[in-house]
Amino acid sequence: IRETTVDDLGGGASIAGRSVGTTLAHGMGDTSSGAVRRTNAKIDGREDGTMEVSVETMQYVEKCKAEGLIPCGWTGPSGYKYEEGDTPPVVLMSLIRLICLILWLVLCCCVTIILLLPAIPFGLARRQALANYFGHTFGWGVVRILGTPYRVAGQEYAGYGKRRPVLYLSNHCSVLDVILCMWQVPLYTVGIGKKEIVYVPVFGWLYYLAGHYRIDRKNRKSAIESLNKAADWMVEKQLSMMLYPEGTRSTTGHLAHFKKGFAHMALRTGLPIVPIVLTGTHKAWKNHTTRFRAAPLSITFLPPIDTTGWTVEELDLHIKEVEHIFNEALPQDQKML
Repeated sequence: IRETTVDDLGGGASIAGRSVGTTLAHGMGDTSSGAVRRTNAKIDGREDGTMEVSVETMQYVEKCKAEGLIPCGWTGPSGYKYEEGDTPPVVLMSLIRLICLILWLVLCCCVTIILLLPAIPFGLARRQALANYFGHTFGWGVVRILGTPYRVAGQEYAGYGKRRPVLYLSNHCSVLDVILCMWQVPLYTVGIGKKEIVYVPVFGWLYYLAGHYRIDRKNRKSAIESLNKAADWMVEKQLSMMLYPEGTRSTTGHLAHFKKGFAHMALRTGLPIVPIVLTGTHKAWKNHTTRFRAAPLSITFLPPIDTTGWTVEELDLHIKEVEHIFNEALPQDQKML
């Protein structure tokens, strides 16, 4: 057991902790070594009271705060307001926007499929890049159709222009989350979805041709085997992957507890995790509705988290620490209940 201080965090309290072999990196590719000192620290909204959170996790949060990345959330341009109720103008505009979204989706999918078919002999990487261009174009159009003001922060951590495989993690409370991530992630980033997605007309065909990975979520053993294969496939092809650690969309807009899938992917690949914190999507496009509102959106990339020192024995702790980072980053109306 070693005694450490929190002077690096700007405080003067003394913190006692234990050494473990895992670090949280503060930059892309940073694999700085050294023991992580863990301490009992309160995680807001946890039913089990106090949790062990490493000093480096707290330093990571403080670094993000110092860079102005968290707390995330944006209320829009000065004086900006939007209608929240189901007033006649909102209902009418939602219908118009829905029709435009469907037409835009079909157009983008059809054009991309036409481009993907002749690209099949040229390998997976070429098809993935074309599919990413689809995501960039489709997402760009969607935010304009919805009329939502948006802000993107932390782009220096996104990895644009560098083919450097990472695991992108995002909170998930709206269909819009997937669209925004497709729009913002760099080239050579793949998704992982349920196997039934290929039966969705037009979009499912594009998903299949693009080479995105599919799993059988109803069969746990099969899903785990598929995740392992996907992890090996990523490393072999030098691809990044987009994951939603909550497993499904939050019905309330609040952060839900993370599943273990992303952590097993990190353990198997040793790839860094880049958190993408999304805010406002649960207001702009509410779950299970076709009501669209021009709620301000924010998309924030946080510094990569090094996973090379993660261990199976402390897997649950690693998951809770990443969960804690997201919870600290989100605004109050999206924090974990």
